[in-house]
Amino acid sequence: MKWTLIILTFAVTSCSPKQESVRKNTMKTDTIVRDSNVIVYDSVSKIECYQRGLSKEFDINVFFVRFSDVKEYHDSCIVKLQIVDKATHYKLDSLSITSRLYYEDVFKDCKNVLSYSTGININKKILDNYYGDIIVADLNFDDRDDIVVINDSGGNSGTFYNFYLQDKNKKFTLNRYLTDSMVYFPQKINKRNRTLVTYALAGACGVGEHVHQLNPVIGEWKEKSHRIIGECK
Repeated sequence: MKWTLIILTFAVTSCSPKQESVRKNTMKTDTIVRDSNVIVYDSVSKIECYQRGLSKEFDINVFFVRFSDVKEYHDSCIVKLQIVDKATHYKLDSLSITSRLYYEDVFKDCKNVLSYSTGININKKILDNYYGDIIVADLNFDDRDDIVVINDSGGNSGTFYNFYLQDKNKKFTLNRYLTDSMVYFPQKINKRNRTLVTYALAGACGVGEHVHQLNPVIGEWKEKSHRIIGECK
């Protein structure tokens, strides 16, 4: 499989200088050759965000590319994260996600992030389970910052996320249970009970409450309880 990309140049702008910076560029009519078939994109957008305020342990460099297909009227996106140690500036790890269902505004604004570690946007209003494009929080209660990244803009119940848990070697591993079973970012994080609680639409009138609990001995998650709140009568 061969891929031929036209190299893009970048124009520099800025978001909040205390929190991040961003670079953007959009080029019209780019071409990719795939298995001898030519695919024409009417838009190729690249965005870079440098998140300096989400964690006291590390910085996150975000590189985002969106390809818009002029013929089939859909697009595909690639997002890559570089995690850099604050003290040594050494690259600790890198993460990569591809998606065909990111709404137009996803990764368009570097300010659409949230951190439970440093308090950035901690009081933002949450709609449709969308907590931001990137979230930093301690999700497995080991006092290390973990990284959560949007992987799909989702449906009626909201946004889907990838959950990357940090280990003792400062590496980030995708947790399959949280990503595939919990899916949504938790509305409640209870360190004492080691639980994460999510809420999602359940039918026309109800809301499903799912409580996920971590077993600290084996380090595995399970659904502790599930109930429907506010069913139709």
